[in-house]
Amino acid sequence: MKWRGYPNLSARPPQPALDNGKVQRRIRRAYAALGRPALTTSELMRWTHPRPGGSRDNHRRAIRGAAKRYCDPVARVPPYGAWLWRLRDTES
Repeated sequence: MKWRGYPNLSARPPQPALDNGKVQRRIRRAYAALGRPALTTSELMRWTHPRPGGSRDNHRRAIRGAAKRYCDPVARVPPYGAWLWRLRDTES
């Protein structure tokens, strides 16, 4: 077996980078820093991509994907229709 010579690699977790992406960490940080139970997609965008530039649609897509994984949608916020997200309980 190829892992016999590398015992530290054979003991590694099956998905070492799971839940440790840039956007995922920044979303959790935004909830911790602001201390509010629910944030809009626009507020999450300010925390995950603070500098303007690049394709904003790709940033929004990454934020929505991570928010769907870690948060529950609460409601649409008028007037422009951004989603309001509540962080899921990560303990359970």
